[in-house]
Amino acid sequence: MLFRSCAWLAARLGARVVIAGRKADKLDAVVSAMAARGFVCHAFPVDIRERSSVEALFDRCEQAAGAPDLLVQSAGGQFPTAAIDVSEKGWKAVVDTNLNGTFNLMQCAAQRWRTAARGGSIVNIVVSPRGLHGVAHTVAARAGVIAFSEAVAVEWAPLGIRINCIAPGADR
Repeated sequence: MLFRSCAWLAARLGARVVIAGRKADKLDAVVSAMAARGFVCHAFPVDIRERSSVEALFDRCEQAAGAPDLLVQSAGGQFPTAAIDVSEKGWKAVVDTNLNGTFNLMQCAAQRWRTAARGGSIVNIVVSPRGLHGVAHTVAARAGVIAFSEAVAVEWAPLGIRINCIAPGADR
């Protein structure tokens, strides 16, 4: 739902919009709805856990709409379960998507901006790492995203790359 809101807002503000996700049918629904209102939106399926899929996404994005100036990353997954009962497979699936997938997107964007000698912006939308119970696997992965974002915000600043996290939701 969040990616749809971001896409609509960006289009209304005049941006060239590309959305990506795992499920083509969800992407197609957004493209159709936006087209019905006169907005152009491109959509490409991607598995952010796979680096080659992310690289292909950026290639397709550049072909369809030009090099991106902004990456809004809101991908993630979780399922409610007590931390004491989460399986190794469940833990790895969530961490691989939420943390490793975010890393793939961020690094790929940053490398392309560096190669082009231009800056860009990354906004990571994360679940607040406090105040949530029953999703410790997600909280751990998102805390990693926040820490990574803080670290590379300083490291990549000389390249003109700005990074922020937005953590909507419950907090103490």
